[in-house]
Amino acid sequence: MSTFAGAATTTPVATLPPESYTAVEESTETVTKVPLSQSLARGAWGDEVELVQRRLAELAFDPGPIDGQFGQLTTQAIWAFEKLVMDVPFREPTGVVTPEMWDRMQDPITITPRRPTGGLADHTEVYLPQQVMIVFHGDRPALVTHIST
Repeated sequence: MSTFAGAATTTPVATLPPESYTAVEESTETVTKVPLSQSLARGAWGDEVELVQRRLAELAFDPGPIDGQFGQLTTQAIWAFEKLVMDVPFREPTGVVTPEMWDRMQDPITITPRRPTGGLADHTEVYLPQQVMIVFHGDRPALVTHIST
């Protein structure tokens, strides 16, 4: 077996994050919160639904059109939020936005990649235990969505 002058003799090894990795980082920033008057679920409509849809979109969860109509896409975005942020087991999301969940949703939340690229590459991460997929542009989430595998 021959080796070439100047050739690397080591193979890079990826370091896996700890099993306790979480994609959600908290901030100590203080925010002003707006309460919900009631729980919201599929079929609901109005200004409060639009508030929830806007916040989901800000966090990169795709609620579909921001139109104040709580439909299937908003439900799926809520499922992803419940599983990724609220640590609801993947078979137990309700799709219901309770006042407590809305309070949590208004916290200063940052979704971070498991394997950051330093902002140099786009990539997708699939979180099988949570049944959630995140598409990152650089290291910023562009899409967080519920999946079924």
